[in-house]
Amino acid sequence: MTEGINLIAASFGRSQLNAGDEIILSEMEHHANIVPWQMLSRELKFSIKVIPFNDRGELGLETYKEAFSPRTRLVGLVHVSNVLGTVNPVKEMTAIAHEHGVPILVDGAQAIAHEKVDVQDLDCDMYAVSGHKAYAPTGIGALYVKKKHLETWPPYHGGGEMIEEVAFDKYPTFASLPYRFEAGTPHISGVVGFAEALRFIRNTGYDVIQEHEQRLLEHGRKQLSAIPGLTFYGDAEQKTSIFSFLIKGIHPLDIGSFLDARGIAVRTGHHCAQPVMQHYGIPGTARASLTIYNTTDEVDYLAESLRDLVKLFA
Repeated sequence: MTEGINLIAASFGRSQLNAGDEIILSEMEHHANIVPWQMLSRELKFSIKVIPFNDRGELGLETYKEAFSPRTRLVGLVHVSNVLGTVNPVKEMTAIAHEHGVPILVDGAQAIAHEKVDVQDLDCDMYAVSGHKAYAPTGIGALYVKKKHLETWPPYHGGGEMIEEVAFDKYPTFASLPYRFEAGTPHISGVVGFAEALRFIRNTGYDVIQEHEQRLLEHGRKQLSAIPGLTFYGDAEQKTSIFSFLIKGIHPLDIGSFLDARGIAVRTGHHCAQPVMQHYGIPGTARASLTIYNTTDEVDYLAESLRDLVKLFA
């Protein structure tokens, strides 16, 4: 997914963004949808407008609407926040962007394991995903782009497989879509693993996945909210089964180390979303991500372990 967004920044950005132009990003973006644009903006001299979220972790649609100007050239939006679990109203935000004639890029890394994504229904212009967020191997992902855009973009990487003819006395001719954007030998084993992971999700069924994850979300909120000093970060009305939290007086690294010793895998730190941490004025959080293979018993064990940790610091 990171490479997909960098492809967009290089191919779309270098061919269609100019000094004085603007793009719109949200405050809850992963670094993968911030840093490529910052790097390019320094070179091309366009500006980045940032849509803030409230303390519940929800974007304001009115603020979003007001951000557009005649110089707006792109919207970049995360579908599901990897920190807050917020599910953004991507379809509605896409329609608003299109009212202004602006294409929209959606970071779908956290979405495809939790809900069915129909890019035709969303009508987004670009949608990037990473395989390992959906049970596939690392280092593999996919990028969807409407054909009308790809036909106008120059290639990102040069090399084998993306060309038709190469000679030293003339400029190379490039292969047809999508091959001109796929230089070099692909991650073949990763593609095979990604396909199997997607089959697993399809065969399990999104209705089953969502029902199970919603049960875990409700159970987890009940169990964890009873722990003294625990604060949640991200409480949007539309939310996936992610808990980002802190416990008063305990560093998130200590939370993660204690849980790791008990066989519980969480992530700690800023989760490659430092602007989210800056919003709350915190250095990082502990994040428990629950999905189809988790159980309520595991959630209970997490809560029991956190209660034991609190006692150690009492």
